[in-house]
Amino acid sequence: LAQDFSVPGMTRTLSPNRRALTMGRRRLCSLGLARGIVVLLGAGQLLWRFEPAAFAPGAPATAPLPLAPLLLQPLPLRFACQNAGREAPEAARRLRPDGRQGRSRGLHAVATATEPQAYQATAELNLVSDVWRAGEIDALLAEARRVEEAFSKGKDSVDGQPSREFQLIDDGQWLPEAAGMRAVLERPLMELLGRIRDLDGVTDEELWPVQSWIRRYAPGERREHPVHYDHKSMVTAVTSLTPPRAGSGLYVQHGPHVSSRTWVDFGVAGTFAVHGWDLAHGVDVQGDEERFSLILFLKPVKDIAAGGQSWYRPLAEAGSALAAYRVGMDLEADHDMPQAKEFYSKSAKQGHWVSMNRLGSILQGEGDVATAQPLFEAAAKLGYASSQVALGDILSQQAVPARGSEAANWYATAAEQNHPAGLHRAALVLLQSGDQVAGQELMMKAAERGCLDAQVAVGRGLHQRGDVESRQAAWGWYGKAAEQGHPGAMNQLAVMAAEAGDLETSRRYMQEAAFLGHRAAMNNLALYLERGIGGAVDPQGAAEWRQRAQTAR
Repeated sequence: LAQDFSVPGMTRTLSPNRRALTMGRRRLCSLGLARGIVVLLGAGQLLWRFEPAAFAPGAPATAPLPLAPLLLQPLPLRFACQNAGREAPEAARRLRPDGRQGRSRGLHAVATATEPQAYQATAELNLVSDVWRAGEIDALLAEARRVEEAFSKGKDSVDGQPSREFQLIDDGQWLPEAAGMRAVLERPLMELLGRIRDLDGVTDEELWPVQSWIRRYAPGERREHPVHYDHKSMVTAVTSLTPPRAGSGLYVQHGPHVSSRTWVDFGVAGTFAVHGWDLAHGVDVQGDEERFSLILFLKPVKDIAAGGQSWYRPLAEAGSALAAYRVGMDLEADHDMPQAKEFYSKSAKQGHWVSMNRLGSILQGEGDVATAQPLFEAAAKLGYASSQVALGDILSQQAVPARGSEAANWYATAAEQNHPAGLHRAALVLLQSGDQVAGQELMMKAAERGCLDAQVAVGRGLHQRGDVESRQAAWGWYGKAAEQGHPGAMNQLAVMAAEAGDLETSRRYMQEAAFLGHRAAMNNLALYLERGIGGAVDPQGAAEWRQRAQTAR
């Protein structure tokens, strides 16, 4: 079955005949990983050579039965290590002028965020404690674990990557499937809303959750959310339902570089971090911690009824760089790209690095790389990791760059900030240069931080070892990526299932990958349907999948 090598662009040696196969295309994660030959299974025999005639659509049924053709196909942009940072930053902390933390009625201010360079902004975060009664947190966590299988794997609004989450409230209404959690949460929610009203300088508006989620961060799954702003809420309240670890989880970031981050110390489970829309923040769960977070996105009741955010436009017209960025996001969502670019430009001119990155991404998507590159470069030099990766992608010209090149150096700089896509790209650079130890270390780090392409790469490396223990570990890494929607991982699971003789499971994974647009899986599935592998013969379906594969990217 067609598989992926662990190192695109590298010469690999396959046993038993030790024939070296050289990968032709060298692609980066966001530009598409290179694909290559691995094995052909036929008539119970393992072959290491490629016979084009055996894959002809009209090959006779008596020919050896290959399970999939050789394919060279890049991964779609939407998967795994695509560069994060589409949305924007948001959080911060508050200190009193004398540097001490203030306290009142279970509240205490934590920090202040001041943006460097031309863009200057101050945002506040408060910690609100003593909201829960005895047993309420445990009851909510128990209910979350009970419905854990129902957690969605949809794309997150911050960077489009899969997140494991369960929605409680949407458009201001409790969802029926959250009835068990509603029964526990209604009382502490009303207590929290009252406490937020008592906070100085938050809002005098009547607030209510427009959306609420419980989000899970588990080892091997998504571990981080890039720095961003909460676009759809005026006020956000978030708490950990599990005992939080210091130096892990929620952070505020008052500048473009990770060195400006400050961890939010919740102290104990159930303490709420409350902040406004203008606070740049993110999530980075460290080590083996498993965290369940409750997030409440609050808006004025009138804005929930109207279905918008009324506060951004007046602030943008008054000259707020951050509000201009927000208006740009709304316009982009409405597909008004000329106006969106105008507002992003207003914000970028004031030194807002996320607006620089977003405007650059739009221009690059429109084919105007010459205008996009200086925007990425400006934000990259300020220290913004997503722009560092984007700039490296432009400079690399769709190939794994040489170690020490400008593109490779930008990847390394982003990797130093633990940016998942930066880690993955930097790993490819090291592996191509022959530094297997350092490259594999970075690849594993990217995989552990939830980079799906890195998880598949680690799985491939283990899969190729061939021993039982390594194959079991490979199945685990493929499975983690497949659970989060990576079609290449699904294709690899289909390969492993076929190798184990479980053709029904192989066909199921192949179908899932094909429906997600994986070209190799489409051709593989066509062959399964044509020959009746793992299920019924379906000549019409086979023809349709072959046709779809021809037009797939």
